[in-house]
Amino acid sequence: MKKLLAIALCYLPLALNSQTNPEVYLLDIVKDGDSLLFLNPRNISNNEGYDNQPSFFDDKHLLYSSTRNEQTDIKKYIISSGEASWLSDTPNGSEYSPLRIPGTNDISAIRLDNDGTQLLYRYSTTQETPEVLLKDMKVGYHLWFNRDILITTVLTEGRMDLVVTNFKDNSSYTVQKNVGRSLHKIPNSNLISYISKDDVLGTIKSLDPISGATKEITRLFLMKDDVCWLADGTLLTGYGNMLYSYHPKKEDDWKLTHTFEDNSINLISRLAVNSNATRLAMVADISPEVVVQKQIVAFNTRDLDAFLDTFSDDAKVYGYGGLLLYQGKQKIKQEFATYFDSAPDINYSIEKKIVMDNKVHHEALITANNKTLVTTYYYTVANGKISSLTFFVAP
Repeated sequence: MKKLLAIALCYLPLALNSQTNPEVYLLDIVKDGDSLLFLNPRNISNNEGYDNQPSFFDDKHLLYSSTRNEQTDIKKYIISSGEASWLSDTPNGSEYSPLRIPGTNDISAIRLDNDGTQLLYRYSTTQETPEVLLKDMKVGYHLWFNRDILITTVLTEGRMDLVVTNFKDNSSYTVQKNVGRSLHKIPNSNLISYISKDDVLGTIKSLDPISGATKEITRLFLMKDDVCWLADGTLLTGYGNMLYSYHPKKEDDWKLTHTFEDNSINLISRLAVNSNATRLAMVADISPEVVVQKQIVAFNTRDLDAFLDTFSDDAKVYGYGGLLLYQGKQKIKQEFATYFDSAPDINYSIEKKIVMDNKVHHEALITANNKTLVTTYYYTVANGKISSLTFFVAP
């Protein structure tokens, strides 16, 4: 019981590895002198499950991938009315990363079939059956340079390689091995940007798809893969609940541009901007602070189901020195069911709190069976669930 008391009194979240509930947000971008304002954030997906990979079809419509009935399909959102419609329905597979094909109303998207086949397809407004665009390439992400030239990241031997394909002459060449997922056109140029993974920090590089020439632009901000370009040549990236910007020709480093106070916006990842940079689409997840608070409320009320719901399925709980105490919801359920029954007076009271990206640090007082312990907790939250918990009890 002593061990259980120490663990429970120091209970902490765990380490996750699956997607849960990211949402797509749409914001207005307003230029105010030298500053950028990001206004009116609204959750346009508002769906239980996976909503991700937004791209602008045009200035009036947004595309993104959304889950329904245990599959992920393409959705088209009308910005003016807020209405949305499904553009695909693939019972034996799911579509990801939808993009408009230049000069057409057709859409390209990566389809992952239930048998593991992963290919890039064209979804036509005039043909009922989608068409495979690249038969021999397992495409992870893609970007249209123009109607004939396509830039892709191709999955090869556990990495992604950057490949340029020209449909006019059916040629392809590999630009670089080991790249990231963020591909974007650079405004006012004939270049695109991509993420080089030549080293652990990561670098944003430019590519001329015609000549194959590449050039370093800048380092990633805190190794965050997802970036986009504003119309004036400013780079944008997300970190936690913050947006950072950097103009390669005007500034020396990344700077904090905006902080979202809404706790539902955190862990910002994918970013997309419309053609005149008046709207930003971004993917965000619930704040880790909110997730941890839900667990504390469930702990204090001894609500075992609500308590377990805050953990990822493969959550890990660690004790002093990083010792793994137990792993997985079933083991957590066994431990805490007994503990909740034996300690009617349990209470978790936060003394100090620090939130940074997907980490939450608490110094707390845990009371149970008329005893109070001073405990330090380190929570890691991923995709809306506690994935790891480490705790230390003060001597």
